[in-house]
Amino acid sequence: MGAEHLGLYDSAARVITYFELPTSTGTTWRVVAGWDPSALLAPASFPVTEKVSYNTVITGFKASLSHSRTLTSSGCLGLPASVPGVAVPPVSALKVEWASSKNGPWHTLTRTISKGGPCGHNGARFSGKATSQQGYAYYRVYFPGVPVDPRKLAGYNASASPVAYLKRP
Repeated sequence: MGAEHLGLYDSAARVITYFELPTSTGTTWRVVAGWDPSALLAPASFPVTEKVSYNTVITGFKASLSHSRTLTSSGCLGLPASVPGVAVPPVSALKVEWASSKNGPWHTLTRTISKGGPCGHNGARFSGKATSQQGYAYYRVYFPGVPVDPRKLAGYNASASPVAYLKRP
């Protein structure tokens, strides 16, 4: 399958410049200038690379608080839609946070979260346990985002789970 083209045309409807779009997920485009199918010389072209940041979502968030103040949480960290060739966002960057009000300020409870199997779109299940210092509080899982990797030119944007209000039974 060839690349898709987006072109600029002259008054005789000849392509004078076009952009070769990636055929799959990637960060490299190609710009071709002065293209003429009857020309003896190949047109000038050069690759263009760009940094890409993918949006992330936390879905299926569940949390419970035991008598002994053990907070158990789980969910799925992934992308809002399937993107072929994109790696799963790193679950290791997740942190469980708590606050005394629904709008924060948020405090880190733990960064110890385990990665499970695949879920959602380009996602991974996660779960964790931590001892809460509060008998009742608001909880969420937060993904701070991961900067663009200069070797891959791709990164992930921050996201947060829905907020859960829990109190010790």
